[in-house]
Amino acid sequence: MALGSKVLWIVDMKSESVETAFAKHALAIGATAVCIRTSSQRLPDAIERFHDIGIKVLAWRWPSASKSGAEREANNVAKNLIPAGLDGYVVDPESDKAGAANDWNRPECAPVAARFCEIIKNAAPASFAFGTTSGCSYPAPDMKPNIPWKSFSL
Repeated sequence: MALGSKVLWIVDMKSESVETAFAKHALAIGATAVCIRTSSQRLPDAIERFHDIGIKVLAWRWPSASKSGAEREANNVAKNLIPAGLDGYVVDPESDKAGAANDWNRPECAPVAARFCEIIKNAAPASFAFGTTSGCSYPAPDMKPNIPWKSFSL
């Protein structure tokens, strides 16, 4: 995404009316992109609708840190969303609870993160935006120091 981009995020577009309201909000604030959680059932088809109104579409998720869960999410992005025109993906590796399924704050998650990113990047066009959220004061030692940030930035 270019400097000065404005992105509006949503967790789920549960209905056509929610999607329409979200699109209106995005246009009203001058958003250049929207970011929609991959679990939103409307996401694949919504990509073209947002493109039609001049808005790029990113997807995001707190993916599972297990090998199978991470690969399932990466394959969904690579095989379903990128072919539908997805413009980018933002991974959120910060869980709220240690030991949760999406807890990446463990050194052994580095190869899982590298494979996760590799699957997505291998399917993506050169223009694809790939990002990682950081809601904590990294690299403070008490703020999830073991998230494999380097692996997420292939």
